[in-house]
Amino acid sequence: SLGDRVYAGLKYALGYLSNYLAGPFIPIGAYGLILMGALLAIILILVGVFRKRPSNSLIVIGGLAIVFNMLINAVALSDSWTSSMNQLPGPGIYRHVIVAVSGAILIIAGLSMNILQADATILTANRSRFAVILFTGWFAVVGWVDQAGRLNQQPVFPALNVSYWKSMGPLIQSGAPVCVPINPLGWYFERGCTVLSSGLSWGTPLNFPAAQDAMGSVKLQLPVPDLPGRSVQAIGLAVKPMVPEMEVVSGRVLLILKDGTSRELIGSTRMSAAGAFLMLNAAVPISMEQIASAEILIQAPVVVGRTAASEGAPPALAWLGR
Repeated sequence: SLGDRVYAGLKYALGYLSNYLAGPFIPIGAYGLILMGALLAIILILVGVFRKRPSNSLIVIGGLAIVFNMLINAVALSDSWTSSMNQLPGPGIYRHVIVAVSGAILIIAGLSMNILQADATILTANRSRFAVILFTGWFAVVGWVDQAGRLNQQPVFPALNVSYWKSMGPLIQSGAPVCVPINPLGWYFERGCTVLSSGLSWGTPLNFPAAQDAMGSVKLQLPVPDLPGRSVQAIGLAVKPMVPEMEVVSGRVLLILKDGTSRELIGSTRMSAAGAFLMLNAAVPISMEQIASAEILIQAPVVVGRTAASEGAPPALAWLGR
């Protein structure tokens, strides 16, 4: 109900108030964050009531930013932002919570100015310098400087080096059924084609155990999903080079059909040291019910990604078709 969603949003607001003010260096459980947030909210209200300063407007705006950000999430994204608080402790900084992050910064800025300043602005009097020092100290001590450093690293695979948008441009313009991988891993442009089965997602950690023979090639049996009535057009998998200077890798999947015949899917992609998404396409769709076995063959020193670290874990695959 709407009441449940509003209740969840208010709990998230208290949780994120303490989550962002405490920072990523302090591990606290979901309900501990809510209780700590309630205490912080009371302190902020008392500061606003008993220390009337112009900087209090920053605290009010920051608090409202957190509250309304969480209410929007709980109302509009109620499948995941539920009253079970499965989004706490917070997932860091990303688009669903960026307004709350800004709100926390405004609260700390306003609180610092309130405590250390009388009627001075941030650019006048010695107290303004202490306000800046206090804010900067909080930002560093609770871990946001470290978080900022990690967030500002150049993205690598599986966030990048996945897209086939340019190489499949002619097929896209032709109007034919197509599944086009785009950045990040696990996202596709689909037209008359869909993801039939997939163990690949940019949010799922991949393992790359050494799995090539002495000649520097890959030959692996692929698990075939049970998908009656569907046809495969392409198979995608994550690969990582064993040789950093490798620029391009090509491969093929050999499908043995139940009638004894075989079909091939072929493809190639440009490599990066962190890995790439290799997509192998069939000339025509192949019925999944007719496939008896599948084998990947890559004549290059690469490692195929797995979703599990255990020895012998099957490759992480995406089966695409209709």
